[in-house]
Amino acid sequence: MGTKVLVKKELYTVDEYFNLEERSNNKSEFRNGKIITMAGGTYAHNKISLNIAIALALILDVDFFDVISNDQAIYIPEHHHFVYSDTAVLKGEPLFYKKNKRAVLNPILVFEVTSRSTEKYDRFAKFNKYKSIESFEEYVLVDQEMPLVEVFSKKENEEWLRKSYIGLDENIHLSSVNCDLKMADLYKKVKDLLDPQMMIEIF
Repeated sequence: MGTKVLVKKELYTVDEYFNLEERSNNKSEFRNGKIITMAGGTYAHNKISLNIAIALALILDVDFFDVISNDQAIYIPEHHHFVYSDTAVLKGEPLFYKKNKRAVLNPILVFEVTSRSTEKYDRFAKFNKYKSIESFEEYVLVDQEMPLVEVFSKKENEEWLRKSYIGLDENIHLSSVNCDLKMADLYKKVKDLLDPQMMIEIF
């Protein structure tokens, strides 16, 4: 989920931030006291996010993993930021920010559905924030316009391995939760997808 920056001069406390979130129709990130309004998602974006959550919920063992939707905030202590992923997975019991259950602390796997306007933020700045979370092991970028998925997996010595999956016939392997997802399931009922091979040739 990308950002649409709304410039605000005021600084807010965490409590004020969550009070505003409860009353707002739009989600916002909290960045060291600043509130940044998030851009609303398209039908394709929302459908893919839901498809991911459903696919994970059907395949993962509920005794070990917990799938969370884009309504659940994630707290990143090192940056004092609250962000929203499009879908995420927790391993074991959820750990909460100050036990108020408004934000979790321990995602192991995070999905972001990207668009042309949000891809840069998701790929670089947001990914680097997630990297500071000790439990975080895998990051998945899902293109909402074409069947293209990139998986970044944490290896030894804090190195990250990237693997790309192109086309609806692919199976995506997620090492953090030891399962495979079908690309076709992620893009189910998403119409007018672009051909990724044609886009690659253009660029």
